[in-house]
Amino acid sequence: MLQRLVEMLEYTSVLDKAAACSDCYERMAYVAAFSISAYSSTASRVLKPFNPLLGETYECDRITDLGWRAITEQVVHHPPVTAIHCESNAGWILSCDLTVQSKFRGKYLQITPIGTIHLLFRDGSCYTYNQVTTTVNNIILGKLWLDQMVEDDAGNVRWTVTGKWDSRVELKKGIEGDEETMIGWERRPLASGSEKYYNFGQFTCQLNEPEMGVSPMDSRLRPDLRLMEEGQWDKADQMKAALEEAQRFRKRARDIGDLPPHNPLWFASKPSALTGQLYWQYKGGYWEAKEKKDWSFCPDIFTPIE
Repeated sequence: MLQRLVEMLEYTSVLDKAAACSDCYERMAYVAAFSISAYSSTASRVLKPFNPLLGETYECDRITDLGWRAITEQVVHHPPVTAIHCESNAGWILSCDLTVQSKFRGKYLQITPIGTIHLLFRDGSCYTYNQVTTTVNNIILGKLWLDQMVEDDAGNVRWTVTGKWDSRVELKKGIEGDEETMIGWERRPLASGSEKYYNFGQFTCQLNEPEMGVSPMDSRLRPDLRLMEEGQWDKADQMKAALEEAQRFRKRARDIGDLPPHNPLWFASKPSALTGQLYWQYKGGYWEAKEKKDWSFCPDIFTPIE
């Protein structure tokens, strides 16, 4: 699930363009295009991701090639809440926490992400938006199209955003005239045979590559995940059950005072400077700990109870 959240960052080149804009309306159009790009993989990805353990983290450091790095942490177990913080050399910071509400209606499942995404640019401008409800149907008819406009406070159309939510978004200044249409975002095609690999694209596959020096609570170090990737399905299922039982054991120990209350290592719940709403904000320290190679304060969450 932590890696799934980082997938929203696949098309951060759109945010790089937004950061370079001097026109606030043009920037807003690019922000809209980026927000849409996060849904590009959902049409072909219907399997449920792993439930993270409390305290589980995932880092994605793409500074050398994409100019950004992100850290995520499972900050609350019930209801499950995941926090993410991403900072870019291009001049933007993305942060949010996310929980999901789901409703089963017999023939379809509604999944509603709860949490506001904050985008802060180097010049001090900040944008917030919420993700939309996704409905999983047994039969999907037709294609969804986008036809949205960016207006100013007087209702004047400044930029037009059009396209398909799962493939391409185009931007155009104003609504009429000979203004050039620009590609705001375009989905990269999946490789041939991707249906054999859960319809993962190249970026998604790269997210699970092992990396040296990560936190001992990083998702890639989960023993059940490694067993599953090796094709040992029965052992993976047994290990997953054992890890979750160990998590329940720790919760019972905290409830009776044998263990101290759980406090997230990298995020703290504070009011948003814009909305006033509480959300989990990065408090720093992760990349410094990685540089020092000091994870001595991290609990062991990936060892089953003997």
